[in-house]
Amino acid sequence: MNKMKNETIFKVIEDEISNYQNEKVQLSDGVSFSQFKLVKRIALYENQQYPKGKIDSQNNYKYWYDIITPRVNDEVKNIDFDRKNIILYSDSFEDRLAIYLSNLQLKNWLTTTGQGEKLNDAVEEFSAWGNVVWKKVKGGYDKMDLKNFYVLNQTAESLKESTVIERHTLSQSDLRAKENIWKNIDEVIKDCSNKEFSATKDSKESLTTNPYYEIYERNGEVSKRVLNESKGLDGGSEDDYVLAKIIVAGVSKKGKGTKYVLYAEELDEMPYREAHRGRYKGSWFREGMYQILFDCQTRANELGNQIARGLEIGRAHV
Repeated sequence: MNKMKNETIFKVIEDEISNYQNEKVQLSDGVSFSQFKLVKRIALYENQQYPKGKIDSQNNYKYWYDIITPRVNDEVKNIDFDRKNIILYSDSFEDRLAIYLSNLQLKNWLTTTGQGEKLNDAVEEFSAWGNVVWKKVKGGYDKMDLKNFYVLNQTAESLKESTVIERHTLSQSDLRAKENIWKNIDEVIKDCSNKEFSATKDSKESLTTNPYYEIYERNGEVSKRVLNESKGLDGGSEDDYVLAKIIVAGVSKKGKGTKYVLYAEELDEMPYREAHRGRYKGSWFREGMYQILFDCQTRANELGNQIARGLEIGRAHV
């Protein structure tokens, strides 16, 4: 394989990820926004963590007074949407027996395949984060991890208007399961292994005994020249853009630093389905309970810790 022929798509993906992480967009005059920073902050609040840890500069422990989780739980109960709400229906009287049997099978399938639990998780994420994304895959849908889901056009109203990059961390068995679909699997296993696992691109890494492989999937428009180069072909216009899926390994510069294209083909449409809790206010990422209650949660923590320290000082002077 001529590795240099694919350098263009690697540069495109690296630049797009860097811009997503480091650049802000203007939603309106004086209002800047970074989905990357917002997602990091939501993840901290979800895990009840302070950015600099739970010990302050005076060596005092900082308590977390969670006011968001109870509100999320209440909203999920009020939504009350689960597998019992998914049914097949037909206006034709002749279909009644087929519909009855199909609904029995659908209920059993949702239970035995774990889809019912995934649906419950999606409703909770819809309330807490404000956004849920599913991707169409063979045999069903996968729910996307928003911490590793980069919407490059942050002002888009829907994913049809934006290129999207997904970050995946796969095991060696995960990679080998794709041998009939992806190319260069053996080369990636040899050159791109990494024994430091990280949940997100910038989170702290932890050592592992088994190798992991950082894979990036890009869905969106790309020039025909770049797509052809990614497929190992010549030609194609720099100005003619098409919708395509391109999957690469090695852009993280881990392992031996060698880069490979695993998959590159045109798409008929973006593979995503999305749901949003709030209305569109200029950014694709809508407001969920965490974002709405950022200030309230911050103030609750401040007041709670001030009272706790005051009581400790009071006991010391009794």
